Amino acid sequence: MNIMAHPKSGSELSAGSGSPEAIGKHYFKQAWAYSQCIETESRATSHTIDLYSPKLRETRRKLREKCVQILLLSCSYRRKAEELLWKKGFYELTQRSKSNKQALDGSSHLYHAYSEHLSMATGFYTQLLGRLEEHYSLPVTSMDHSQLIALDANNADFQWLKDAAYRCLLYLGDLGEGVIISLKRIRGTSYNLSSGGSTSPPPLEIFVKFC
Repeated sequence: MNIMAHPKSGSELSAGSGSPEAIGKHYFKQAWAYSQCIETESRATSHTIDLYSPKLRETRRKLREKCVQILLLSCSYRRKAEELLWKKGFYELTQRSKSNKQALDGSSHLYHAYSEHLSMATGFYTQLLGRLEEHYSLPVTSMDHSQLIALDANNADFQWLKDAAYRCLLYLGDLGEGVIISLKRIRGTSYNLSSGGSTSPPPLEIFVKFC
């Protein structure tokens, strides 16, 4: 899974000639439209497994790609894109799935779809965190507390990345908890970063230094 693969349409290429703020606004409108499609389709489903239909999977993929594009721009829409990405791309599907007891039944289709979703989501945020650090040339997860405090408070990109990294770690913690409950094991399985990351929750010491 390559979360940075973003084929561009003609309208997106024309938007690329504007400022990062204008491009971010353009992309966020598209991401919001995808989120509304997900909302409409999800409400129309009568069974939880229907949330994993090919159509909804594809719309969530498009939403994720569009939100990632925004996160790589120095613009005011990054925080909104973060929230939309988590809520519509992962959280709501996770919550609705785990509320169905079939999600814990290893023989059900929902169990396998939900497990795949958790693994993909964990891999997504693991890869996203590394991509953001690379893009902004700031390895915040490997810095100690004093280095984080010393970051230029006037640099909006630095401050946003520090907060965004913390939120990514929180999301990974939530997903790791879901893996433990769903798959009934203490530690999540690990797999190649090309398709995701580790399903283990991030270590506690990483959270502490951000606080």
